[in-house]
Amino acid sequence: MLGKIARFIDDYFIVIVLGLTFLVLFSVVLIPTIYVFLLSFFEVAISGEMRFIGLGNFARALSDSDFWQFTYQTLIYTGGSVAMSFTIAFVCALALNKLRHLQGMLRSLILLPWVIPPAIAGLIWRWMLTDTNGIINDLFVNRLGILSKNILFLGITPWARLSVIVADSWTRIPFMAILLLAGLQSISQVYYESAKVDGANWLQQLTKITVPLMRSTMLVTLMIVTMLILRTYSIIFVITDGGPADTTQVLTTYIYNNTVRYWELGYGSALSVILLIIVVLITLYYTRQLVRKSIEY
Repeated sequence: MLGKIARFIDDYFIVIVLGLTFLVLFSVVLIPTIYVFLLSFFEVAISGEMRFIGLGNFARALSDSDFWQFTYQTLIYTGGSVAMSFTIAFVCALALNKLRHLQGMLRSLILLPWVIPPAIAGLIWRWMLTDTNGIINDLFVNRLGILSKNILFLGITPWARLSVIVADSWTRIPFMAILLLAGLQSISQVYYESAKVDGANWLQQLTKITVPLMRSTMLVTLMIVTMLILRTYSIIFVITDGGPADTTQVLTTYIYNNTVRYWELGYGSALSVILLIIVVLITLYYTRQLVRKSIEY
């Protein structure tokens, strides 16, 4: 009996693995996604009563000035965080790639911000940025004397937006740096040795060899991190909760407020579907760029 079971598993191993994978995927991902999609066509009362309204929730979103404002703020937040984290991560990856000693230990240390839960990271940055006893104000005002008075980082719109972008970037840099470092180490040293023989300096090697050969890795890294940032909620919720005056609120916090705080389940579901469409479109753009680069090379 056991022999027959063993032979059956051996003969249909791939089918069993794929079947179980699809079952888990369907249960954990597809069912909630389908439910949210269907719920977006209904108006749901606090009592639980549902009324079909078709595309009413989507029409409401597209005519809602708050939706467009928070979409704009989402793009600013995402673009700022991606640009800052990618730039710093690329510099860190270049530095780590040049090291010949202690690279393993430094890799482990650089991963620390990434393994910290986003909510905890948000609390850390909120404590650091507070205007009364925050370590950043204390450093620049009391220790270095660069500023004459404390800055209200979380109470003034430009500073609040910059604060959440910096805090989010801090959590993304390690992951991006490791991915970029892996791409750098996959480049053969023969290219650099040939470039040195031809008299190319460091900047020329970077622009003519490293960046062109790293484009696919860069695009994959940017695609993954962009998707992660678009669904970020904890950092903003903990640091500013969308303030001051909703100027740091993004689509994820707007969805949370409508779904949980105001019990607009249908409207919140429609907003979730719109956010999903935005993520899919951005993913398709990155994928198209990847295919184009693979054809070129």
